[in-house]
Amino acid sequence: MPAAGGAVDAVVGAGEWIQRESLLGRLLPFLMASEAVRTRHEQLRDFLRGRRERLTPEDVGMSSVGRRRTPGLRREEVAVLAGVGVSWYTWLEQGRDITVSAEVLDAVARALLLNAAERGHLYLLAGLNPPPAGELGGGAVTPQVRQLLDAWEQRPALLRDRYWNVLACNDDGKIALITGGTSGIGLATARRLLAEGAQVVITGRDRTRLNEVAEELGDRVLGIAGDAANLTDLETLTAAIRDRHGRLDVVFANAGTGAFQAIDEVTEDEFHRVVDINLKSVFFTVQKSLPLLPTERRSLSTPRSPCTAAPRTQRFTPPPRRPCTLLPAPSQPNSPQGESG
Repeated sequence: MPAAGGAVDAVVGAGEWIQRESLLGRLLPFLMASEAVRTRHEQLRDFLRGRRERLTPEDVGMSSVGRRRTPGLRREEVAVLAGVGVSWYTWLEQGRDITVSAEVLDAVARALLLNAAERGHLYLLAGLNPPPAGELGGGAVTPQVRQLLDAWEQRPALLRDRYWNVLACNDDGKIALITGGTSGIGLATARRLLAEGAQVVITGRDRTRLNEVAEELGDRVLGIAGDAANLTDLETLTAAIRDRHGRLDVVFANAGTGAFQAIDEVTEDEFHRVVDINLKSVFFTVQKSLPLLPTERRSLSTPRSPCTAAPRTQRFTPPPRRPCTLLPAPSQPNSPQGESG
């Protein structure tokens, strides 16, 4: 009996060991996957923080106002540039387990000025497959769409993708004005319009940078230094365009700025500076350009983007830089209400 009892105990012990090993075998892949995800989230946190801290507000067209306790951009600034919520971007940078789309990752990549390799790495750290190389550079324009653009020869038309890249336009021989044309969307649009055969006038407040860009783009570019919110500078600009070209076909009111301050630190002068550049400059750029534009092109489209104040951060958030484009007017008598938009 003792021998038999010992055999039974051995069999029971072996069964328990097998059961434990079987359970561990089933759990092990999940444990390893969980560890891999945690490591990836930590790497994502370090990557985003490092890329944010290497940028200054001036690098992305923002003003540096007040004392900054941390290097580089603030999380709130990156969120505004990317067009996402501050809390959501904070969770992303903290490596929390949240769902993220390719569109949002592209917006964050543009806000942090990531190159193609860095953008692909961001996708991998976020758990997504990187898009094919060169996808952001444009897209296919079908012959039918090209024919449609060419049929609007008397009216300027741009075809953009979801990333705001200009894919095609019908501006062969036309004259285009782009305010804030020395960087970002303004500079990219200038390059594309030139590739389509247009002549381009760009503006900027930094005369040295303006001259560098104008020289780089070539003879069909006229660079005029000035402040888009200054009416005297705008009158000088339109006079120079009238002397050089005699007309305008396209106006791209792209100049804008942004700054972050605690609400109780915002001065009246700083408030007026932001509003002047983001609102006043758009209105008066269009007003001063109207005499140079054919009447059928006097239609204005402006995206609305109100200022916000985040209760937790108690920071004044000016509207992000949003371009304004003159669009073809409908082929019908003018409305008694005046300009549309």
